[in-house]
Amino acid sequence: MIKNYLNQLIDIATSDNHFDSVIDARKEYQSIAGNIYEDDKSYENRMALFLEWYVFDRISPETDQTLLETLIKKNKENRSSNMLPIFEMFTTNIHGLFIVKKIRDRSIKVLNLFDSEVYEASESLGKLLFSKSGVFEGRLISYDNMNHFTGSFCFHPEKATRFIKREVKKVGVIIHRNKKE
Repeated sequence: MIKNYLNQLIDIATSDNHFDSVIDARKEYQSIAGNIYEDDKSYENRMALFLEWYVFDRISPETDQTLLETLIKKNKENRSSNMLPIFEMFTTNIHGLFIVKKIRDRSIKVLNLFDSEVYEASESLGKLLFSKSGVFEGRLISYDNMNHFTGSFCFHPEKATRFIKREVKKVGVIIHRNKKE
């Protein structure tokens, strides 16, 4: 069910109404993450990561909001969508770097490296996608009293785990310092 809502959100975000915004966002994303080529074997995964960034994270220069925030505002003004509660729920997403702690038949338990919180997420493909102690980037969304991953992941090699943990600590120090200021 959550995947259907995410797909509807992506369909709205990439509709003709947002065509210019998608083009601008793709240029911006590619300047940060590199070009996305259609013949690349990871094309679909990279496009999914782009679309997720475009909807949830990119601040539009025109509105100074994410596309998700803009859609919520428009739907509140027009009162035209039954998707409003779903869109609002999506704003509480958790984007992070996770370490897999436990894999079960229909769920996984992960540790978010940025806030040291442990989350359990419904994941029917857990045994296929994840390995214990694996590090990956992902986004959790709470729906129907359970956490769910959006399905767009960036898996990191096991050899990079120590380096990633050190870098996360550095970022944590900077965030803590900025909060004090």
